[in-house]
Amino acid sequence: MKYAHILISDGNEKQRQCVASNLKTFGVHQPVTLSSSNTLNYLHDHSPDLVICLSSSRSPDGSFQLVKKIRKLSSVLPILFLAKYSNEKMIIAALRAGVHDFLQLDCQPAELVARIQNQLNGQNNLPEPAIQARMVGDSLPMQQLKQYLTRVAMTESTVLITGETGTGKEVAAELIQQQSPRRQKPFIKVNSTALPDGLVESELFGYEKGSFTGAQQTKKGKFERADNGTLFLDEICEMNMVAQAKLLRIIENQEVYRIGGHHPISVDVRIIASTNQDPERLIRQNRFRKDLYYRLNVARVSLPPLREHKEDIDDLAQHFIARFNKKFNHEIIGFTPQASHLLYRYNWPGNIRELKNFIESIYINLPLHCTRQIDIPEHLSQNIKISDTVAVNERKKVVSALIAANWNKTQAAQDLNLSRMTVYRKMTQYNIIEHRSPRR
Repeated sequence: MKYAHILISDGNEKQRQCVASNLKTFGVHQPVTLSSSNTLNYLHDHSPDLVICLSSSRSPDGSFQLVKKIRKLSSVLPILFLAKYSNEKMIIAALRAGVHDFLQLDCQPAELVARIQNQLNGQNNLPEPAIQARMVGDSLPMQQLKQYLTRVAMTESTVLITGETGTGKEVAAELIQQQSPRRQKPFIKVNSTALPDGLVESELFGYEKGSFTGAQQTKKGKFERADNGTLFLDEICEMNMVAQAKLLRIIENQEVYRIGGHHPISVDVRIIASTNQDPERLIRQNRFRKDLYYRLNVARVSLPPLREHKEDIDDLAQHFIARFNKKFNHEIIGFTPQASHLLYRYNWPGNIRELKNFIESIYINLPLHCTRQIDIPEHLSQNIKISDTVAVNERKKVVSALIAANWNKTQAAQDLNLSRMTVYRKMTQYNIIEHRSPRR
């Protein structure tokens, strides 16, 4: 840490120099101190190991905007936020802006140094996807989701993430791990759809040497590898019933039996599971264990489809453009207004993943600096026309349900088999204005 390149930004000059002096006392070599107005220019030409942002305001919105701009320049640069005032709302806002750690401005220098050391040492220890995990978008549904993920992260509860394919379930799991007390511990992922039935148990629980033909040495399973950390079980509903029963026993007892083993192995593992299916329906079909569902469904995270937060499309598109500009060494700025309008008209059945793949496909034809309507692939233009028809029909369906319920949103939501908040979002999306029938 002695020669770590640390940038101290924002706050006032006295505060920056005080923090720099404290770091020098602990042997840090020449921290760089800059005002917020000079920080971004510096970051364009330099690559510090860590940034410390200071704020003495009760409403540090300007500081959070600086953090967001820094985060756009680098998705992996560790950022520590030191604030004179703090509350739960402010901490959540800081984490949402892209901060890695939050401390009081008057914290003990030893505590600050320890937090810096954790970030610098943790960069190579954390799995790469966890470092880069980011939930893009500031729409109301996304703000509520990020706040809830932060609260979930700070608990030790098991988590069940549900949502359509491509809504970002793996990113949500990574964010929970990244903000949890286990963030420096292993984060092991298991794709249940990629495990044949015959290999589920050996992969999850491991096996002893000689326990079956080909078992030439003892192998630890995913649970043992995730000890003291987190195990992410992607598409949990694809797991066979036998494995589900054993998984339930492990969650209850925190003990693993390897295949061929006779003694339990204690593990301390937090479980995060995900599915793009309806677990309640699978239970009714006897395809998913009810008792396992109750064990997993402690903290339920429901990810909205992209069609329900289209206001985030522009931010998501810019996020992926920045990523692919770097990957393909190209400089696309964005979309013309006409092309951008097409993106909003499409319903994106494949959700964020489909949008990401669409952005990548643009680089095949390498448009000029701004993507025009003519650059939109033909298959997507055709799908947009179909999507327009679907939208018209959906609007009629929602209006009919609201009129039948005399604009009672709760009743209309029940009739449509939707949540009440979804009905409100669709009213906004389709510009549906309430017209109650007069009382007689």
